[in-house]
Amino acid sequence: MESDTNSGTTDSPGEGKTSRPARPSGLRGKLVLSHLAVIIVAMTLTGAGLLTLVRAYLLNALQDSLESQAQLVAAALLSDAGVQVQPPAPDPAYNTLQQQQIANLAVQIQSQSFTTGADDPALLGPESIRLTSDLPTYVVVLNSLGDPVYESGLPGPPGLRHSAAAKAALAGGTGRTLLRGENGDWMALALPLRREQELVGALVLAHPLSDVNSVLNDTLSRLLQAAGLAALLSGALGLILARRLVRPLSQLTAAARRLGEGDYEYPVPVETHDEIASLSAAFESMREALLHTERTRAQFISDVSHELRTPLTGIKGLVETLQDGALDDPQVRDSFVASIGQETDRLIRLTQDLLTLTRADEHALELRVDRLDLAKLVRGTVDRLRPEAEKHNVQLEVSALEMEVSVQGDPDRLEQVMLNLLDNALKNSPQGGSVKVGISTISARELASLRAAQPRFSWSGNLEGPARRWAVVRVVDWGPGISPALQERVFDRFFRADPSRDRDRGGSGLGLSIAKALIEQHGGRIWIESPTPDWEGANPPGTQASFILPVG
Repeated sequence: MESDTNSGTTDSPGEGKTSRPARPSGLRGKLVLSHLAVIIVAMTLTGAGLLTLVRAYLLNALQDSLESQAQLVAAALLSDAGVQVQPPAPDPAYNTLQQQQIANLAVQIQSQSFTTGADDPALLGPESIRLTSDLPTYVVVLNSLGDPVYESGLPGPPGLRHSAAAKAALAGGTGRTLLRGENGDWMALALPLRREQELVGALVLAHPLSDVNSVLNDTLSRLLQAAGLAALLSGALGLILARRLVRPLSQLTAAARRLGEGDYEYPVPVETHDEIASLSAAFESMREALLHTERTRAQFISDVSHELRTPLTGIKGLVETLQDGALDDPQVRDSFVASIGQETDRLIRLTQDLLTLTRADEHALELRVDRLDLAKLVRGTVDRLRPEAEKHNVQLEVSALEMEVSVQGDPDRLEQVMLNLLDNALKNSPQGGSVKVGISTISARELASLRAAQPRFSWSGNLEGPARRWAVVRVVDWGPGISPALQERVFDRFFRADPSRDRDRGGSGLGLSIAKALIEQHGGRIWIESPTPDWEGANPPGTQASFILPVG
């Protein structure tokens, strides 16, 4: 046992891989064997039932045949002397069995004499009967005392005269029984013989069951041949079906192995239309999701590395310049230190943004939810960025409701969303342009129309609650806009609609990703429209960023 265990643990990787494909073959064999087992069990039960029915039918037919023979012989025995009795027309079933040839039976009474005794006044004499028959039926005629008056020349079953059937006939009834003999089984039937309502003897007939057993054995042989042929055909059919069933499982196994090795490009073909096809489709969806996740992860790592490398490279260059002697020049030194501070601030913002997104992905983002006036928050954020807008010669307008728009949310996080949206709008607005901010409320019906107009963005979840109102915030700029091909990616991390813009002006590309995560954490939705809904085609198309939050 130890050597087996050790050998199993020291197999090489190649040997381990070659042993894995044996599982589908094992499953194929189990399917074929189970298919054959079902066929064999079904045919065994069917054969057993059929043989039982055939045996019962043959025994009943034989019993009817014996009764016909017994009635014929009894009629001849009890008739007048010299009368010859011919048998009635036999049942067609007897000819079919070929062992009850009643048509060949003839019984003739040569003479009848009765020996009168003190105990039994009417006994049949042994010289009175002559019976000719081609049947293998054994005939015994008993007097009223049970002594044999006539026995056919054929060897009969032992103990027939003392059988239950003979005793029943001597008692005045009809007896039937099966007897076991050295040469086989027998069916015995006995009838009472009466003359003028007086019991004068008994007629006992016995027929061997060798013909019945021959028919049963022949039937069994044919059933076994049919079962063997059916087993071969069923095995071949089961093997074909098992191969068709196991093949997609083998493909799934190969795909799972490739997936475990990190190959997310290996497709899973879906060739059937059954439960395995559903499994394959689910596996393919999982593979595509993993592929997308892996690509996103790789892109994310690449983007993060690039974003970190740029300020770090700048800091390193400034530090090396200072070390080379720029420290001695106060003006250069102060400029370089200020630049290092700016790059450090950028790194801090980047790490904070990444931390926010990571917590949002893990649903671990802490929100200090409280009731707040969203209109007041929007106006305050606009006033905060107004100096920045004037610096870029961009007019910042706000058309917020004077009435309170009450929502449940974290004021710091919602302000962060507004800052990101306004910052993007200011960066994309040309000098002399304008950015317009608006806030309003809509009903559930208006939300449904709004939802239908934006099919490309995720609107999952129950947003149309009964008698529910929603706050809508819109930030509109009249910049170059975003092409339809890029609008589905605007919320991807590190995405920039204009990659040529430098990072000081264009940001890290995380602002909209953070805004989307924060709005959805508050139970709302955010989307982008470009060109703006009121664009007439003369000016730049512009971009409108909108988000909704439940009022309450």
